[in-house]
Amino acid sequence: VVTGDKAFYLYDTLGFPIDLTELMAEEAGMTVDAPGFRAEMESQKQRSRDARSAAKGLAAGERLELIAEQTARLADGGVEVTDDGRKYAWDEVVGAKVE
Repeated sequence: VVTGDKAFYLYDTLGFPIDLTELMAEEAGMTVDAPGFRAEMESQKQRSRDARSAAKGLAAGERLELIAEQTARLADGGVEVTDDGRKYAWDEVVGAKVE
């Protein structure tokens, strides 16, 4: 059996796809601990969320929200509104040709 933590190490650290790990394990007469892999994946996602929150100065699970008073202060301070319009023209035809 390829343990979930070993399969996750291959995936997360070395970039080795889990489906390929499963295929190679099957060819060798082994199995992959898929529930263990998923648990490691979820654990890593939570560590990532916590690190992102910590980088923003937030406690774990706390969300950053701007309330009306805060956004009004930005507007009163002359901070321009963010343009949420399209940044790129994806439907534009370009005259380039790949040969």
